[in-house]
Amino acid sequence: MKTTTFVACVVLTSLLSPSGILARDGATPIWEPTTITEPGKYVLTREIRALDQTPAIVIEADDVELDLNGFNIFSNEETIRIDGAQRVKVHNGSTNGPDDGSVYILNSSEFVVSDLVIYGQDGAAIGVYNSVNGIIEGNLIRGFSGSGLWIGSTSSHITVRNNRVMGDGIRIEGGFCRVIGNEVSNANIFVIGQGGVVSDNLVSSGGMLVSGSDGYYTGNVVMANSGGFGLVFDELSSGNVYRGNRAKGNGGNTADCNNPSATADFCDEGTDNTSHGDNYMPDQM
Repeated sequence: MKTTTFVACVVLTSLLSPSGILARDGATPIWEPTTITEPGKYVLTREIRALDQTPAIVIEADDVELDLNGFNIFSNEETIRIDGAQRVKVHNGSTNGPDDGSVYILNSSEFVVSDLVIYGQDGAAIGVYNSVNGIIEGNLIRGFSGSGLWIGSTSSHITVRNNRVMGDGIRIEGGFCRVIGNEVSNANIFVIGQGGVVSDNLVSSGGMLVSGSDGYYTGNVVMANSGGFGLVFDELSSGNVYRGNRAKGNGGNTADCNNPSATADFCDEGTDNTSHGDNYMPDQM
């Protein structure tokens, strides 16, 4: 009887420990700052706080899934860094900090960052640099003084969809990116890269600024930018096609646009940008 009781206590202790709690799911538990160097599934078992000037979690292995399990990661530096890895997925939790409070993706491909709530004060909430073929979707971002989402110029073929970005913005410098179904408030969507598809986004109290080339812009709504135009194709833009976009209640000064047909909602100063004639219909908004 004593032996049975002892074995039961050992089993119960194992199940309640950070390492035993998820052993049944075949996942590796994480409960402190760490660097992941082996493929597999990893799951947070509690909130993580990294108080030094290093990322809380670094992922350097291919084929990793990191499930935040609804927990928060706090860091004085980056919260999560994906560096030189392929097929990494990070999801289901929150990050914050007094500085970046952010997720950085460097030299990586085929990544997914989804369903995160990201708070911060400076820098970019999610920054993608020298990386390709990634997906950023379903995240809530707010509180950053820089861009909420920043796709660097050496990145390409990144999909940014169905994110809500409040008080920040989306900046696309990389080429051939897809920016679809995002909601941005009190900030701008700024596209510099070429060959992108930008569609079905809602921008309120901000504008959509295009310096890129050979992109396709459709179904976007831009409204109530009291300090500027709704949709702007600046003098560096060229070869873009835009149709079915709607702008209303913006405060752009037509004297600031080098185009005599400019309105407060729309300015096209670029070269060979093409409208299909079905844009800017405020009465249908």
